[in-house]
Parts: sequence; C-alpha cells; structure tokens
Amino acid sequence: MQSGVTKTAGDALRYRWPLAVAIIAFSLGGGVVAAELTPTQYKAEAQLYVDPTQNNAALNASDGLLNRYFTQQVTAHHVVKRALASLAASESSNQLTSDLGGNPTVDQVASRITATAIKGTTAIAIDATGHTASGAANLANAVAMAVIDQNREDAAQRYVNSDQFLQGELTRLSKLINQDRSPEQLAGDRAQFQTTYNNLQNLQIQQAKDVESLSITDQAQSPAKPSSPDLARDAVIALIGGIVISGLAILLVERFDDRIRNSSELAEAAGILLTAEVGVDRAGTLADRPSALLYAHIMARNREARIFMVAGIAAQDYSGPTAASLGVAAAASVGVAAENADNRPVVLRVESETASLSQPVGPEGPSTTAVTSEPLLNSIQALRASPSRKIAFLAVPSVLVSPIALSVAGSVDAAVLVATAHRTRAAEVRQSAEALKGAGLHVVAAILLTAPRSSGADGATAGKNNRR
Repeated sequence: MQSGVTKTAGDALRYRWPLAVAIIAFSLGGGVVAAELTPTQYKAEAQLYVDPTQNNAALNASDGLLNRYFTQQVTAHHVVKRALASLAASESSNQLTSDLGGNPTVDQVASRITATAIKGTTAIAIDATGHTASGAANLANAVAMAVIDQNREDAAQRYVNSDQFLQGELTRLSKLINQDRSPEQLAGDRAQFQTTYNNLQNLQIQQAKDVESLSITDQAQSPAKPSSPDLARDAVIALIGGIVISGLAILLVERFDDRIRNSSELAEAAGILLTAEVGVDRAGTLADRPSALLYAHIMARNREARIFMVAGIAAQDYSGPTAASLGVAAAASVGVAAENADNRPVVLRVESETASLSQPVGPEGPSTTAVTSEPLLNSIQALRASPSRKIAFLAVPSVLVSPIALSVAGSVDAAVLVATAHRTRAAEVRQSAEALKGAGLHVVAAILLTAPRSSGADGATAGKNNRR
C-alpha cells in the first residue's frame, strides 16, 4: 500500500516511452529520407583581399565599413548578372545549365552566394553553391572577378568629373601661356598650370590605387565532396529534433491524459492512504496474494467493521470480482471450513435497489449452490443481526451511474473503491470518493485492477502493496 504522489518525469517516460520511441523513429526516418531526396549541392569558396590603403577614404574612416561595403557588393544584382555573363561567355550552354541546375534567374543565383568578412583581416570569403563541384567553384571565381571589375568601373566613374575638369583647366592654361602676355601674367599662368598638372597626376595615381584595391588571394577549387545532403549531420539533427518533439508530446499528453496508471496516482486522486494494484487474468479473476494483503490491511485499520461496500469508480469498473476476491481472502483469514456455510463471509451482488444475490464464500470461492435473492436492505439487516458476526462485501455499481451506493451508504461500515488501470480517470476517482464521503461513508481503501505482467504460483501481479 502507498500514498499518492505527484506525477514525475520518470513516470511519464516509463508509461509513454512507446510514444517517444515512435516519434524519434519517425523523425529519424524522415530525416534520412529527406536527406536522400535532397538534391546534391556543392560549396566552393574564393577569397578577396581588400587593400585599405588604396581605397576610398570615406570608407576607411569607419572600422569595418570597407569590408561591409564589398560584402554587400558580392550579392548585388548587377554584380551577379556580370558574373553570369562571364560564365556564359566561357562555358557551353549545356555545361552552364548543368552547373546551375537549369536556368535560374539572377536573384535565384544570388541566393546561392554568401559573402563574409573574415574576422581580424581585410579579406572577404565568397561562398557559392552549385549542383556540380566545378559549377560551384566557377561561380565563386566568377563572382569574385565580377566584384573586381565592378570596383574598377566604380573607381573610374568616381574620378571622371574631376579628371575632365582638370584636363579642361590644363587646356585653357596652355592657350593662355601661348598668347602674347606680360612676364608677370605668364609666370602666374605657368605656376597655375604646374599646380593643376600636379593635381591631375595625384588624381590619376589615386584612381589607379582604387582600381587595383581588390585582388583574389585564393581561387575557389572544386570541392571533393558535396556540402549537402550530409547524411550523418541530417540524421543527428533529425534525432535531436525527434527527442525534443517527443518530450513536448509526452508533456502535452501528460497534461491532458488523467487516466490512472498506478496505485500512487489512485491514492492521490482518491485522497486516501491505502491502495493496492491487483492483477486480473483474462477470465476476470483477481490475484489471490495482493487481495489477501489488502484485506489484512483493511481489517487491521477497521477492526469493528463488518459490512464493506465495494464500489466501482466508473461504469467499466466492475466491483463483483473484487468483492468475491476479498471474500475469499476473508474466508482464508478466519479459517472457515467449506462445509460450515453459516459462518462463511458473504458477498452481496447488487442487482437493483430491491434485490441482491447473497453468496456465502469459502476459501475455494463464492458458493454457486447456496444463493438467495431478497431485497438489498433486508440482506444487510440480516447480516447485522447475525450472531456469527459475518464479514460481508457489498458489490455495487459506480456512484457515477447508479444511486444504489448512496442509498445504502448509511447501512454499511466502510467502502472500498475499484478502478481499472489505464481506463479510469483521476476526475472520476475524485468525484466518486467525494460523493461517498459526502454521504458520510468512510472510504478505507482503493484497488487498481491491472493486466497481469508476470505470474507466479499464485498468479499474483507484481503490483505495489506497500503501506505508508
């Protein structure tokens, strides 16, 4: 016998492990199938070096801004379009279609490209994926080259207005110098010409530096193996996902499933201390040993009680076999001889409020010959009037489906509740126990009927029969 305890994670795993195994197996199998069906992808990487000393001063002014500018340039629409044009010019149409996996748009190709500034350096890693190893490498190299070409154009465009202005100034000053002017004017024109010329040279030098500020340090090579699918990686991810999902599923099921699974939960729901798990075979016969132990505990705590109500908690919880089993235990306890029917414990099987079947019980079980049928209350009164102080067990239907239990509650000494493992719900246990207690009846014990898990000489189930 034992008292109720709150559900634990261990209990949840013990009773829900088939669900967890099924979810994990399904997740793992799904991950493997998805990996097998995923198109093969290869990833290649090219690296660009950005010379910060030969670039736009405005970009150099902020730490990391220069690299961030070029990482954005890598996936820019016009840069990717330039890279695709370069590939189309260098590869056959069939090879290009194979490398790209069809004829994707510029935006679709851009989604296969990523650029990352390598921490602590001014280098940029350009990663490209493709359906073939060579296609991935060619795309990464083409994008890297397109970024360089675009940077050259941008650099040249940045200086074109200044270049044109200085060139125009030199032409104008040359004309003035060639005119017939005073020595003072000529000296001033020549000095201005020299300054303008120096500015033009400096501009062209800076333009050349900006144009050559990018260079490929590592060209992309064809990868030896695909980057996806990775069967081992995908299986691990699927396994972890299955474990997480199974855990959440178990928590969800435990949250809404209040079916009684063991005597601890039965004791907690009924609010009593004395519970037992008793195995039931296919014929509906209860194991003898747990029933005898339960009977001994009941009588030890209720020495003056003689008439016990055995009530099912829900409609499916049959009290008849339980009452008969307790009767057998009582007969064995008092040592009643089989031939002395007058002193045998009695099991009253209630058929209605006005009729019951009275069966004397011996160690071998309820009698099938000495059966009388009479009104229920008359049977109870006759038992109380008996000088032999017979022990009687009154088997009644659930209080949730029949009023019989409440109608005779004042005529019996104590009640024993009967539940069925994995079928009776905690809410039903609470309702039944509260209804009987509200009628003034003392609920002394509860029995949880379980399917047999192992059998011994007495056919007893390995149930919990510890007393708190």
